[in-house]
Amino acid sequence: MPDVPLLEVRDLVKHFTARPGRGRVTVAAVDGVAFALRHGETLGLVGESGSGKSTIGRLVTRLLRPDRGEILLAGRDVATLSVRAMRPYRRDVQLVFQDPYSSLNPRHTVGDILGMALRVHDTVPKAQVASRIRELLGQVGLEPAHAGRYPHEFSGGQRQRIGIARALAVQPRLIVADEPVSALDVSIQAQVMNLLEDLRADLGLAFLFISHDLAVVRHFCDRVAVLYRGRIVEIGGRDQIYADPRHPYTQTLLAAVPDIAWLRGGGARRSRAAASAAPAAELGTQHSGCRFRARCPVAAPACAESEPALTVRADGHLAACHVR
Repeated sequence: MPDVPLLEVRDLVKHFTARPGRGRVTVAAVDGVAFALRHGETLGLVGESGSGKSTIGRLVTRLLRPDRGEILLAGRDVATLSVRAMRPYRRDVQLVFQDPYSSLNPRHTVGDILGMALRVHDTVPKAQVASRIRELLGQVGLEPAHAGRYPHEFSGGQRQRIGIARALAVQPRLIVADEPVSALDVSIQAQVMNLLEDLRADLGLAFLFISHDLAVVRHFCDRVAVLYRGRIVEIGGRDQIYADPRHPYTQTLLAAVPDIAWLRGGGARRSRAAASAAPAAELGTQHSGCRFRARCPVAAPACAESEPALTVRADGHLAACHVR
């Protein structure tokens, strides 16, 4: 079924309950998110801290169970599958964690870490496990001799390569990459991103790429979804989002990125309206209308009456805004 997306998320909802000192507070970390991801495509999720990016990643990989909504892999809903029934899904969808230090078991060698994934999912015969481990290490730029070492013997970039190799071990179709280079030095970030580019081209992988680094997302992703307080406020092609953002929040995010050309005196300064910070009390009690309106520089009366839906704009990308 070539027309069926590899991954489709419909009306995904996840709430968390916290106790900030007095009473119970329910936070809508993900509140009605919907998107689709085609085979071999890369979709970037961007937004400020607390917007729900990582929660979506954990819902898609079913590390968290959604409160409501559908998660369809090639048309099959996996949102409510039992732990036992999830095993085939784990083969198809793997996660690369943000922290290359805490995501690897310090008591296991690299060979044990990769071999465990192979044995649990029975992807290769037992006699071929060692050769498959060597192949995986070569794919991510490590040496076969590294299989006998422990995680603490590697640098941060090497550890992240091990995490990527672990994700590749079961031959997935989709990799959820949750801030995969944010904990690395800039020069190492470039090396790891080049590795991911090569793997995408060689293996035909699809990526759900979660990041706060807008430059990395622009370099790597085909499409971009912008999240604000648990909802997608704009989604479209990479060039559409970066060249002609429609939602005021997207414009604010892009305006926050340093303009190197202007700083060097080589170009005109970008003129995008900056959003003001909303009082915490107002954010906590706002239950109707556009959730960005308290910070929006172009808010209109309609923004307080109803929450805007994602609608298709003239250039084909979607934005949730009453004004633009």
